[in-house]
Amino acid sequence: HEYEADAQGYALAHELGATLDDALSLLMRQPMISDSATHPATRRRIAQFRMLQARADDVEARGAMRAAQVSAPRQH
Repeated sequence: HEYEADAQGYALAHELGATLDDALSLLMRQPMISDSATHPATRRRIAQFRMLQARADDVEARGAMRAAQVSAPRQH
């Protein structure tokens, strides 16, 4: 469940303008070397944050391409 909580928190922070570096900085304040009973190791969480950022970048890029297509004049 911790990955789901991380994903929701990251999505909210991203909407508010936080960067991947901001999220990683927060995780590194108390890094965990190995998995615990309740939390994955920091390296696993960092990998997930990077994957979430890549997905967000992809979604934003596709949205920008669609917006450019809609606003571009049609050529006949």
